[in-house]
Amino acid sequence: MSDTNELKAKKHTAARGYPGIDLEKAIELARLLYERERRQPTPVEVVIEQHWGMSSTSSTARLSLAALKKFGLLESEGAEVHLTDRALDVLNPNPDDPKRSQEALRAAALDPPLHRELWEKHRGKTEQSISWYLDRQRNFSPAAIKEALRNYQRSLAFAGLSGDDINRSPEADPDSQESQRTAIGLPDSPVGIGGHQYHASGLGAIAYGSTYGAPPPDQGGAPPIVLTLPTTQGKAVEIRFPFRVSKREFDRLRTMFELSEPAFVDEDA
Repeated sequence: MSDTNELKAKKHTAARGYPGIDLEKAIELARLLYERERRQPTPVEVVIEQHWGMSSTSSTARLSLAALKKFGLLESEGAEVHLTDRALDVLNPNPDDPKRSQEALRAAALDPPLHRELWEKHRGKTEQSISWYLDRQRNFSPAAIKEALRNYQRSLAFAGLSGDDINRSPEADPDSQESQRTAIGLPDSPVGIGGHQYHASGLGAIAYGSTYGAPPPDQGGAPPIVLTLPTTQGKAVEIRFPFRVSKREFDRLRTMFELSEPAFVDEDA
């Protein structure tokens, strides 16, 4: 999909009453804001550029900001925004009332209008049935249907809501970890490749200072950390860290990577 078409699909998504990112990603962005500002009203540009590391003029930033509002995690005050009570219930739960945090998370997952509609009127129907409804009755584009269903399903799962909202078996879910492991034949035990030892981690393998079949580069000091991920196309992608980072920085980088999905995904593949 071209950048122009992708942007059109994103605009379509934002205009239809459902978030352009799922709840887990929204919570991660809220956490980044909470760690730096707590609940203090903060200029939007500061939130986007300094706390989230995005460009304030990017479509990703606008969609992310809108998504937090749709989930009821963020409120606006003029040119400033601040976290809501719901966000604080999730990010800083009351130890004397542990159920409150889960209730807040579930309320957030169902706050976007489309999420509420699918939950109340279409729960238990097949994915094909819901896709037909979004296409014929709501005039969604194919890209918007795919994104809306993905974010809906992921948000419900993250909130711990019933998984029977859409009937789809694990075998039919190409995004499931089990399906991808089967497709690429990744072993669960350490494996030697190119004279180097790899240890399974999720769907990939972590190697210190090496890639598939390549010796560690001589950079002096500690070697880089390379995460090599096999794909179903028989190729591999790499994520390289020249040094270790803090947990806070890792969480921020992970969120930024997930929000960059359109730059890496070929919708037609």
